[in-house]
Amino acid sequence: MTRRTSGVGGDKDLSKGGRKTHQERRAIAFRAFLEILDTADWIRYELRGQMEMFDITLEGLRFLEMLHREGRLTIGEAARRRHCRKQSVAHLVEILRKRGWVEYEVVVAPKSADPGESRRDRRRGWRAGHVRLSAAGEKFVASALPRNMKLVLAFMRALEWREQQALIRTCRKLREGDILRFLREMEYEDVGA
Repeated sequence: MTRRTSGVGGDKDLSKGGRKTHQERRAIAFRAFLEILDTADWIRYELRGQMEMFDITLEGLRFLEMLHREGRLTIGEAARRRHCRKQSVAHLVEILRKRGWVEYEVVVAPKSADPGESRRDRRRGWRAGHVRLSAAGEKFVASALPRNMKLVLAFMRALEWREQQALIRTCRKLREGDILRFLREMEYEDVGA
């Protein structure tokens, strides 16, 4: 697969020169964003063959790895950690359950007389669904993860150790964001328009 380049800024090096205009900073930010997406798409494409060999999606393998690493989770906890909707996790759990790789159990607490709880909760009791790896799921993860890890390590060899550490920090920084700075940027955009 050939790498495509974003149309924003082309191959022009936007890092040269002194102080950047607001428009140049926006172009660089958008180009960096597109590079992240292109790289993620490229890695997914390259992993596709291995995922087909295991007859699983990358999302499915990541979910199994999370259960392997963290143990039993509720659907809500898994959705928060994977940054997706509960319905998406529930659908994935159903697929993996049919394959025999995960087990899903609903835990029901006894009915309560606590007046602080809603009438519905007092009548029904508290319910939570938990997902965990089955024995077959543990065996599958033990087989699939090392093979997947070898391919991932081959990709990451393009970066030196320090670059990998910087990439980790940069990705975390992007996910954490700075909402106040973002809001100021949005206000600036509105004033400049």
